[in-house]
Amino acid sequence: MNCEQCKEAVFELIEREVADPAGVKEILDRCPECRALFDEMKAALVAVDQLPLEEPPARVDADILRAALMRRTNVTRVGRRRFQAPPWAMAAIALLAVGVGVWAIPRDTELATEDALGTPVAESDEAIAAAPSPASAPAELEEAVGEKAEQALRLNQETQTAPLAKTAAKPSVARQQRARTKRKSAPAPARQVEAVEAAPEEGIDVGAVAGMADMAEAPAANGRAAGAASTVVLADESADREANKELKEDDDDATCRKTVADFEKRRRRDTGFKPDAELELALGRCYAKLGDTKRARTWLERAAAHPKTKIRAQIALKKLTPN
Repeated sequence: MNCEQCKEAVFELIEREVADPAGVKEILDRCPECRALFDEMKAALVAVDQLPLEEPPARVDADILRAALMRRTNVTRVGRRRFQAPPWAMAAIALLAVGVGVWAIPRDTELATEDALGTPVAESDEAIAAAPSPASAPAELEEAVGEKAEQALRLNQETQTAPLAKTAAKPSVARQQRARTKRKSAPAPARQVEAVEAAPEEGIDVGAVAGMADMAEAPAANGRAAGAASTVVLADESADREANKELKEDDDDATCRKTVADFEKRRRRDTGFKPDAELELALGRCYAKLGDTKRARTWLERAAAHPKTKIRAQIALKKLTPN
């Protein structure tokens, strides 16, 4: 600490003298001017402490009390009492709300019951009005019997003609086997083209065959797309983890540099400063992270001498590379 810093911190030295008299004496012995300023300021503080406390005269206290008494007598509470709501108003409002609710609930239930009972009666009346008369019933019955007979005839004709059409449209077994082998061995586009070419020969709809080929290829395409998407997602997550790790390492390096710089600045400013065990452990770790193995080992050995930081310091010493 130089002379200018000592003069600026003279009050701090006076307060520090109680806890560390030896350190303050060592600092003041370097400069006689600082010693004289220190003694002069200390004597001035002692003289200030001995000064009596100045109390206000009794006349001022009497004036204050008189003014407060006059202000208190001038305040009236008539207006506040006149416009203040009675204490039973909220209770009356609450009782009124409860009464309205109790009256409304049975009324709603009664209306709902009447609606539920009235609806089936109206529907039954409409059904009775829409029912056919007995005179028109035989005519409708004859029409229904005629329709059923026509449907039975059409079904019988379709049953007789279906085997003939199926036999005419059935392709040969060898042709089906060749087409199936080509579709299995060919890729998706080729299988679709061959299926479409073979469709007219086999009597099959071209659009249906092409759709079936597309449906067969869809699961494989979806699987390839899902695999590619999962690969991209995993790559992005790995890149994010690497970036976060690099950012954390940069932040740790910046924190260690700041810790070391603050400690060096404080030690230059105060030669009698002694770090505690936690600070020694932190300095050792920071020096190790910054690559200064020698200083890191020195501070970690100091931290290992304290019971509070012994285990952590020993673990950090084991991680250091040998000199």
